Amino acid sequence: MTTDYSQHLAVFSRSTLMLPAVSFTFVDGQAIFLDLANDHYVAAGVASSAALERICTGAELSERDSWMLRPLIERGLLPVGHDRIRAQLCEPCAVVETSWLDTLPSRVWMPAVRSAARIVSAGSRLRAQPLCEVVLQIQQRKATLVPRESQLLPCHRLTAHYWSGMFLPAHGRCLARSVALVGELLATGFACDLVIGVMRNPFKAHCWAQAGTTVLNDSLDEVRAFKPILVI
Repeated sequence: MTTDYSQHLAVFSRSTLMLPAVSFTFVDGQAIFLDLANDHYVAAGVASSAALERICTGAELSERDSWMLRPLIERGLLPVGHDRIRAQLCEPCAVVETSWLDTLPSRVWMPAVRSAARIVSAGSRLRAQPLCEVVLQIQQRKATLVPRESQLLPCHRLTAHYWSGMFLPAHGRCLARSVALVGELLATGFACDLVIGVMRNPFKAHCWAQAGTTVLNDSLDEVRAFKPILVI
């Protein structure tokens, strides 16, 4: 006996109180999923993507669409709970307009060493813990954040983070670098987001730190090539 989900599909917006097990976005019409629990990405087929996009735009779920979504349900990408399918469409973040790297300051040494140490620590956490746990810790810290009086960019910390590349090459470490930076800034009361983005043809994933419309640890050209799939 098969289950008919056609009357039970609910697309939930992002909640600040609950981390989704799966988040997804559409890139050139294709649905791409980030499965946080299993630390991997999945690209949906053409028909499944089209069915999901119709539902996300408010269309009524047809019997055919229900059938097209079945592979995603069976893989756990559209989790079923309380008689509903819960899909987590990534909530858009602010469109980036500037990058802090455009005004690169003078080189620093000891602060850069300390920043590199924080990146190493973040990398160790990411190897020891599932991605969902690390992201949940950031979300919980943001939920209890007491913003400082001034939200001016903490240039001394961003400078140290950038020049940490003298001791620890940035290539291949975007996730650890961004987790370390966001954690450091939140600890000082500075509000910022951890953003994970994806592209297709070829598929790539990238991570960066962002405050409003300003990218904190990457170039505009690099970030604009990716579509956000998870914003924390």
